[in-house]
Amino acid sequence: MMVKMRAFFLRFVLSIIVVANGAFFVRAEAVTFRSALVWRPDGRGDYSLPALKPDSIYTCEPVTTDGLIESISVSWQAQGEVKMEVSADNGLNYVRAVNGVPAESGFVQGTGLRWRAALGKDAKLSEVRMGYSDASGVVCGFGQPVLSGFKYRKKIHITGSKSGDLYGYQVRIIAGESEAAPGCHLHFSRHARPDFGDVHFALPDSETLLPYYLEKISGEPGLHKAEFFVRVRQIPPEGIDLYVYYANPFAKSPSDPQATFDLYDDFKDNELDARKWDIRLEPGGSYALTKEGLLLDAAGIMSKIFEFKDGIIEYSATAETGYETRLIIRDADPDSQSDAVQVAYASGFRGAEHCIAVGNTVKANVASRIAAITRYDYRVIARGADIIFERYSPGSEQRQAIATYRDPEGPRRGHIGLKTSGAGRGRSRTRFHWVRVRKYADMEPRAVESQEAGEELAPMALFENIALDHNGDLIPAAGYNKGVYAVQGVRAPYAARVISPTWEGGGISVDVSADGGRVFKRNCSDGAYYYTARGDFKKGEDLGFVVRLGPGASRLKAFSMRYAPGNITVLSPNGDETWLQGSTQEITWTAMDYEASYPVRLEYSTDGAKTFKRIAEATENDGEYQWKVPSDIAQGSVRAVVKVSDANDSSVNDLSDQTFIISSK
Repeated sequence: MMVKMRAFFLRFVLSIIVVANGAFFVRAEAVTFRSALVWRPDGRGDYSLPALKPDSIYTCEPVTTDGLIESISVSWQAQGEVKMEVSADNGLNYVRAVNGVPAESGFVQGTGLRWRAALGKDAKLSEVRMGYSDASGVVCGFGQPVLSGFKYRKKIHITGSKSGDLYGYQVRIIAGESEAAPGCHLHFSRHARPDFGDVHFALPDSETLLPYYLEKISGEPGLHKAEFFVRVRQIPPEGIDLYVYYANPFAKSPSDPQATFDLYDDFKDNELDARKWDIRLEPGGSYALTKEGLLLDAAGIMSKIFEFKDGIIEYSATAETGYETRLIIRDADPDSQSDAVQVAYASGFRGAEHCIAVGNTVKANVASRIAAITRYDYRVIARGADIIFERYSPGSEQRQAIATYRDPEGPRRGHIGLKTSGAGRGRSRTRFHWVRVRKYADMEPRAVESQEAGEELAPMALFENIALDHNGDLIPAAGYNKGVYAVQGVRAPYAARVISPTWEGGGISVDVSADGGRVFKRNCSDGAYYYTARGDFKKGEDLGFVVRLGPGASRLKAFSMRYAPGNITVLSPNGDETWLQGSTQEITWTAMDYEASYPVRLEYSTDGAKTFKRIAEATENDGEYQWKVPSDIAQGSVRAVVKVSDANDSSVNDLSDQTFIISSK
């Protein structure tokens, strides 16, 4: 496993790290990784999240940190519009937060974390996850196990909307296999897999993954391009940066249209999803699920729970015998006989070839009929009273027809449906291949590759068979009874000679290193001290650690590694003292990098530090020693210095700053 670590040369770039002359240095003399702070309504988080009503404001109780907060990151899962603010000074001052975007400035520093959420109409907040870094060296958040093992990442910018924040917006991103692939927002330099299945999208916190749907791959070999829809939790007016991870031969494709779109069904299950749809049959009507989609014959389906307000409905259909396709755009009450139902209708019938209807009345029509046994893609854009109905050639942006209508008296929200009418019994058959609903904005957010960043090595800790629990703790992944979490490349500003690891959790073993992972002290004890002077590890500036979670209920909530150079400082005698031979004098020193039980050696010299004589070969590091000054040092007076050194490594020492006098009288 260590060979794998070195091969990947992992660099976990932490928010406590600052860049100096091209290297990464930690500020504090301890680095602590702990699980993110999680609020959930089901009791699985660190804190309870109450059931919040729409159009309400909620402020969490403060969380106290060990040091001044230097960065804050908050991400949340919600339906609808939820605006978030964060505070680092216990709620005295708040700043706006963007979902998954760390804030490193702009807030008033303090040691009291709080967040405040404002829920919009119909909004629901289901989880809040907060990370931070502080001046004591704490980094709250372990990273993202799913992103472990990716070699490269690229930054891509998503433009925003002048009308305000967009929530849960599905952004189309086109990625090219190589720089030669035309019409792409970014390129993978032939480093991604040919099936693009290793592509992952994440927010700037590098922990929050974004669901996406890989719609299609097109182009010639070497010029392949993939078209994704990526659901972005929040896009502020100024836009947002995303990271695209790739180059992992073992990654599983997370493409999931169900998680990406507001509503999606490709009707490929053996049965119609009863959680989504109600089936309605007319006399002689029937329905069937086939390999090519849902076959309706004088029948229809209506969304059971989902209600459509504004956005885009897209679907693909083939009219086989009835020469019509019908989409119910908004039906406020499917069980009533209301004539206010908005319908997008396409057929081979004169006067209703490509039209928008309200109830059974055509309101806008384009005389462009559809052909039987021919597949078409359709798109409806609804925004308030305005409705646009478009028809396309399958799988392309070649538009064949467009109808528009403004319905000021019609419903503003309602259930959607797919339907055919007629006598049935095989004479009114239309096959619907898929249907999906996504967000709409007047100015569609666009993806723009960040030219200044380019392709970079993906900084990420190593996770092996590890998962994040609901509260952010590390646990073995499903199906495994053990796993490994490893971080390498945390740079100290000096060579560390002393390391003391501590942790919260159970069922784990820990290895630590200071020389870039070449030599480890294995199976450390919680709170114990380890020293290069004892041969525990090799001194160095490149710190790292490995945590192994074993069988059973093992988990890691926090890991801290205190490190030190092993300094020793003589306090007295330090010059100008006069000590009589035969008297008892107190030698004092500080060696706070060491345990109190660690042995130190005491010596003195009367020849300008050329040679030394022992005072104590090994005494405990309690900072003081009663020395009976020898009576036979010399007649008269002599100048001397005291040396205190590591009993196991004499090169680590300190001398009196100035000579003192040892006198015979």
